[in-house]
Amino acid sequence: GSWASVGAGEEEGVDDDWGIDQEAFESPCYSLPRIEIIMRRSLGLSDTAPFAVHLIASPIAVAVVGVSPSRNATVCSFRGTKDAVDVLTDIKFLSKTFEPRAPLHPHTSNPHADDAKVHGGFLAAWLSIADEVCRVVDGARSRHVLMTGHSMGGAVAQLASAYLLGSLPETTSTHLVTVGAPAIGNVGFKRILESAAVPRGGLRFTGHGDVVPRVGGVLAYEHAGAEVRMEISDSSVAFFKRLNARGLVPGFSAIAPHVLYKIGGLVYAFWLFQGAAAASKAEEGEPSPRPPLALGGFGDTPAS
Repeated sequence: GSWASVGAGEEEGVDDDWGIDQEAFESPCYSLPRIEIIMRRSLGLSDTAPFAVHLIASPIAVAVVGVSPSRNATVCSFRGTKDAVDVLTDIKFLSKTFEPRAPLHPHTSNPHADDAKVHGGFLAAWLSIADEVCRVVDGARSRHVLMTGHSMGGAVAQLASAYLLGSLPETTSTHLVTVGAPAIGNVGFKRILESAAVPRGGLRFTGHGDVVPRVGGVLAYEHAGAEVRMEISDSSVAFFKRLNARGLVPGFSAIAPHVLYKIGGLVYAFWLFQGAAAASKAEEGEPSPRPPLALGGFGDTPAS
């Protein structure tokens, strides 16, 4: 469970230069082959096309970076809120100064950029894996770089996009797509992100009834990019709650709209808080709840 990357035609092995603690790999490693399949399908790659998947982990953040030479693309997917450590990071609302990896280009200068502030918890999560993510992105030399993530993963994806501004080749475009992500910085950070990611700060997918994208407003944080609203029916939310009745941590049932997203006529669910619920019930001598929807989907009506 300690291997860090695998590609078509390559042997599995440990990258000794990564310096990541063994325990950081134990939780996410089991799903890496499945993630590789999903990334291949998303990029339209065959099972034999050259493709490398890199797992980058710290105690508070996880990224999976896929590199496709044939597509000239690198995809950086950041994990969303998954356990108690991430939840604590989520609510650590202390603003910190944000600085990109390289000095800003003249065309990004604005009256607010010198005073860019961001959510301190999310910044700590990004900085814990930034060096390794940048090493893979720099080494790939792809023309297209996609940053993506849900919830906290979307917050880290925003920071990654802004952090790389001005440090990649001019021919490289950085795309940003987030789902259910909060606003994480003030107007100064917003301006930097608008210059860093296309289209003009990225695409933000938000679900009906999801409060997470709005919580940053209480700190005067502002969103960049274009919002894409996903209308998810109340019956789908109710159906999800019934399926997860034993899996959701008490008090978190209201977060159901945050973990749902819609593509076409299907509603999909991110798997959240299952680990904490399983541990709690195991201590009580009860059987652990079966993960009801891990990368699963269901129709937008109870009947389907």
